[in-house]
Amino acid sequence: MMLTNTRHYTAIVVAACALLVVLANASALSTLAPANIAVPHERTVTFGINLALNQSLAQYYYANQLDTLIGLQTWMIWWNALPVESRTTPYGDVIRVALRVETWSEYTTCFTPYAENALCAIYGNMSQDASIDYLFVPVDCMGVDIRQCALNDHGVSLMVSSADSSEAYYAIPGSYGSPTANTLSLTSWLVYLRVAKASTIAIIAINDYVYQSEMCRGVYNHATENGLQVVQYFDSMPFDWNTRGAIDDASDASVWQNALDVVIGKNPDAVIVCDYGYGAEFALDYFKRKNWTPKSMAISPLTRTLDNPSLLDFVTTFSQYDSVAKFPPQTQFTDSLGYDALVRSMHHTRPSPVAAKATLAGMMFSNAILSSSSNKTADVSRAMLVTHLDSFMGPVSMDGNNRQTLPMLVVQLLNSNTITNVVGPASAAVESYIYPMPTWSERVFKPEWGKSGVEIASTVLILIAIAHSIGWMIMLVYYRDHGIIRAASPLFCHLILAANMLIAASLVSWMPSLVSSAVCKTRPFLLPLGYMLMYASLLAKTDRINKIYNKTTVTLFAISNTQVAARVVAIISIPIVIAIMVVLLPPAMTSTMHITDAYRLSLNFRAGVLSHG
Repeated sequence: MMLTNTRHYTAIVVAACALLVVLANASALSTLAPANIAVPHERTVTFGINLALNQSLAQYYYANQLDTLIGLQTWMIWWNALPVESRTTPYGDVIRVALRVETWSEYTTCFTPYAENALCAIYGNMSQDASIDYLFVPVDCMGVDIRQCALNDHGVSLMVSSADSSEAYYAIPGSYGSPTANTLSLTSWLVYLRVAKASTIAIIAINDYVYQSEMCRGVYNHATENGLQVVQYFDSMPFDWNTRGAIDDASDASVWQNALDVVIGKNPDAVIVCDYGYGAEFALDYFKRKNWTPKSMAISPLTRTLDNPSLLDFVTTFSQYDSVAKFPPQTQFTDSLGYDALVRSMHHTRPSPVAAKATLAGMMFSNAILSSSSNKTADVSRAMLVTHLDSFMGPVSMDGNNRQTLPMLVVQLLNSNTITNVVGPASAAVESYIYPMPTWSERVFKPEWGKSGVEIASTVLILIAIAHSIGWMIMLVYYRDHGIIRAASPLFCHLILAANMLIAASLVSWMPSLVSSAVCKTRPFLLPLGYMLMYASLLAKTDRINKIYNKTTVTLFAISNTQVAARVVAIISIPIVIAIMVVLLPPAMTSTMHITDAYRLSLNFRAGVLSHG
């Protein structure tokens, strides 16, 4: 009895001790939890920007405005979809980004005091809005005097340009330009001229005060350090913002012609034209008419389609983004082709360089926020200055003037601007740079017979084959009364030999240096007709012999040459009809081959660079 009670009490004590241990652990865990398990704080960072999204008012500027919005939305969606640990700052905030878009759209009055005042009012209001943390610079309608808006008085001192890259922006304290600064954007071409040992360059630029002027000024400023002598610099070619520099009157055309005559007279190794496309096309056409070709020709990025795109073959231009660029895949984003797929999946459109610049501007902003020691504007600004990002557009960082140092893509255009070969930088190149450019006369295939030993040897063999057939014909005539010859149907033997000569002669029509419309029209006839004539003649005369020698009854009958010839005509009429249809539907004609790659001729055929002459 006593033993039973002892066991009962022992069990109660053990259970009580176990309960005390559980309560103690629970108490300890509840004490430690607030200190060791911190709940991340998600903070929404709002970015303000003005965009002209009213197409009827924005007119020319609308496309860039919309592309900028696409680029920024791509960045925002991509960023917010990243894992929490990839969006967490050193001070524990999880960053989520949002856009605030203002849509003042009267961009037709972009450079008036009214426009500047309106922009100042919009950005002044955004800077006073406590819900907006940072700003993007207005796109296209930059309003140089936005520097006078005194945005710093409102406490917002950090702005990043998402599209244009004018020097005017860098004068705004706390502002950072988009990729790449206008004054640096075309200088990447100069490196290739230095490697190619070019020594002289001529520069022609319109005077638009900002974009084109700054780009060509950058080429001028950096030419000497690349071993180039600027032999001519026209920096004030006629320009009207209302027409985007269209050369539509005699006075403007005369100014351009005089300038181009001076350039031709100086005979520089390289020429560059900075304008919105009208001057570039005028210069290329004028050079072609004068039959003068520089060793290298460059133009600023086109904003219009040329009336004659074939003028662009071998011309160098520039781009901040191209889906074919071979930048290696990056850990923080994706490669160039990956960005193309990303934008297409999100927006069902192909990304433009403007959209890519906007995405990268957002990436620069969020990267600086992520690496900043606090969420204060001054700390984010300091982080922006030292940031380095391996992006889908290449490695990017900031220089001492708050300008992004993203390398500009050097692109060589081929096949009437349907092929864009990225030739630089080396890490993104898909093809080598073609220097010097082929001259205008070298770009058109002008055959001359007799320059190739293969053609001469082929002609000799063809003549031997024809002479051999003629020799047999003479022999048939000479021995026409011989029994064997008579039995062999000499008429059809002659037709077989004639067919042999047609087949041999058909090879002449395929010689590249003897191409003409008349020669092209003989191709569907010579070889098919020759083969079918030989086959029909052999078949018909053999059939007559077969009927004579394999007849089972003794009956006199005759199969005349006319009957046999009728069968031959019936057979050869088929290829003749087909050949006529080939020639007439559609009409056979020669084409002029424009050589878009003089050093790798096979590429001309693969690219399909034939145009009707």
